Amino acid sequence: MNSNLDAVLLQSDLDSLFKWCTVNKLHLNIEKCSILSYTRKSQPLKHVYKINDLVLSRSDSVTDLGIIFDTNLDFFQHINSMVSKAYRRLGILKRKTMEFSSEIALKVLYYAHVRSSLENCSIIWDPIYSNKIEIIERIQNNFLRYLLYKKNGIYLQDVSSSYLRDMFNIPSLCSRRDVSCVLFFYKSETNHLPKLWIRISESESESVIPNPHNQSESNSDSRNRFREFIMNRFRGFFPFGRNWIQSFLLKTRFLEIVKERTTHHYLGPQTSPLENLIY
Repeated sequence: MNSNLDAVLLQSDLDSLFKWCTVNKLHLNIEKCSILSYTRKSQPLKHVYKINDLVLSRSDSVTDLGIIFDTNLDFFQHINSMVSKAYRRLGILKRKTMEFSSEIALKVLYYAHVRSSLENCSIIWDPIYSNKIEIIERIQNNFLRYLLYKKNGIYLQDVSSSYLRDMFNIPSLCSRRDVSCVLFFYKSETNHLPKLWIRISESESESVIPNPHNQSESNSDSRNRFREFIMNRFRGFFPFGRNWIQSFLLKTRFLEIVKERTTHHYLGPQTSPLENLIY
C-alpha cells in the first residue's frame, strides 16, 4: 500500500468478493475476518476496511490451518506456540511411560505425539535463525536424555546431543526439515504434487475472481525465485552448479542424493525392521 488510492482499490476488491459470494450463496463469517498488514514501514497506512458495511478488526497475527501468521512474517509466534505445546506433550509422554523399558516403544510414541507436531507444515515456517532452530532442537535433546536415562538409569546433562542422536539413531529435526523442503521442491518441479498445486502453478490458469489491479510477478518469475532460494539455502544437495536443473530433474540421481544423505548423515545405521517403518 503506497497511497490511499491503493486502499480504495483494495476496498473495491473486498466489495467484489462479497458480491461474488452472495451470488454464489456462500456465507462469509465477517466476525472471523480481520486485517493483517505486512510491511517494513515504521508508519504503515492503516485504512479502515469494510465488508457489507461492517468494519473489519485489525490484528497482529492470524491463525490459518494451524499456522500462526504475524505481521513480521517470521513465524516466531507460531514457533513459540508450537514449542510450548510440544513440551507439554513430552511431559505427558514421560509421565505415562515411567514403567516402559522398550526403546522402540518410546521412540514410536515420541514420533507420533511430539515430533509430528514439530514438523507439521514445516515447509512454511522452517526457521533460518540459529536461536529458533536451537529452541526446537532442545525438545528432542530433552527426549534423547530421557532415553539415555531409561537405558542407563541416570540422567547425564553434559552429553552432546550429536552423540545421543548417533547412539539412538534419531536424526536432528533441522536435517529432517531440510530433506522435507528439498523433496517438496523436487515434487513441485516434476508435477508430483496434488492437482490443485499444479493448477495454481500453471501460467495459463485464471483467477476465479478477475482482478484488474493485479500487477504481481508472473508464475514463472515466482518459480525462478523459489528455485534460487532452494539453491542458496541447500547448496549441499546440489553439486551441479548453476546448470543443475537438467541433471537434478533426473529422478534416479535425485533419489540417490537424498538416500545417501539421509542414510549416512541423518539416520545412521538401521537397527531393526520396525525402525525402518517409523522413519
